[in-house]
Amino acid sequence: MVIVRSVVPEGPQMLACDNCGMPVPKSTGRTARRLVRDDVYDRLLEVILDGTLQPGERIVDSDIEAWLGASRTPVRDAIARLERKGLVEIVPQRYSRIALIDAAQVRHHLEVLEPLILLAVEKATAALTPQERAQAARLSERIAGAQPGRERVGAVRELLSLWIARYGNAHLREVVEDLSLLVVVHLVNHPEMATPESAASLVAAADAAAAGDPAAAVAAVSEAFRRIDDGVDALP
Repeated sequence: MVIVRSVVPEGPQMLACDNCGMPVPKSTGRTARRLVRDDVYDRLLEVILDGTLQPGERIVDSDIEAWLGASRTPVRDAIARLERKGLVEIVPQRYSRIALIDAAQVRHHLEVLEPLILLAVEKATAALTPQERAQAARLSERIAGAQPGRERVGAVRELLSLWIARYGNAHLREVVEDLSLLVVVHLVNHPEMATPESAASLVAAADAAAAGDPAAAVAAVSEAFRRIDDGVDALP
């Protein structure tokens, strides 16, 4: 196991507590660790989600090793993790490549994502702080002015993150993040899916968040899902 950074407190003062079976330090002495394979995974995920590496692109381990200055083991670990997420296809003894994603996969993910995201939107919108509402207003402007594809998807992801963070359910956040990956890749690589109607719905959703109006936000997000699904149906 390769550790990038490990911080160990020096000589913590020990303090026995009445209810503990062992002496515990006054300080929590938490260890900050970051595995090389996690860094490699994050960097690869980033270039897949932003469209730098497109579906069908062959993955060359030696190129990644040279790019990130990592050894073969963490690179292979990261690629295997991406395969489990459905973003990489591995054919043993032949090749690894960025997975090809079809419309049926995207539609299935959208069907599961919609009720989860609507739940977060409904519960979180009224609880947004003034700073978060101001952020939603800025995101509305960004979505309205963004080009379809990477730019607009990035702004929409920030808006969704705002709602999900405020909702505060870690399990929902993890599920939504995982299920969103294939959808994000497809939207970035197929900007034609993003119709003017879907963009208008997303702007309305951000405006509703800025106004603290849960009902309007839910209606707008639901309409955005319908428009995006229509875009999936229109793909060849």
